[in-house]
Amino acid sequence: MIEWKQLEEEFDKLFVENVGQPAKPVRLVVELFILQHMYGLSDENVVYRWVENPYRQCFCGYHHFQHELPIHPTFLIKWRSRLGEARFSKILQGTIAAAVLTGTVKKKALKKSLPIQQ
Repeated sequence: MIEWKQLEEEFDKLFVENVGQPAKPVRLVVELFILQHMYGLSDENVVYRWVENPYRQCFCGYHHFQHELPIHPTFLIKWRSRLGEARFSKILQGTIAAAVLTGTVKKKALKKSLPIQQ
């Protein structure tokens, strides 16, 4: 339900070809950030737990069980600084839209309650 093609096209522009190691798949990194946020994990813990759990690997677009770390935890630091707040907001909007479309979250649950004025 997440618009992966749109995110990939935008985020791929952040990486220069033929400089350093090849960039990791956008979907993998974005899904790691989502899992990290969902479970309150550190950069290191999210990649180690990814290896242990085939469901998380499937969530990140892998169809066969992987036995090695998908990325070094420090890659997440680099991605986080390149993405910036505006792009993280796009990721959040995409996950919220997918949750609403699938019925996982109701629109009324997304409304913020305002503090009571006294």
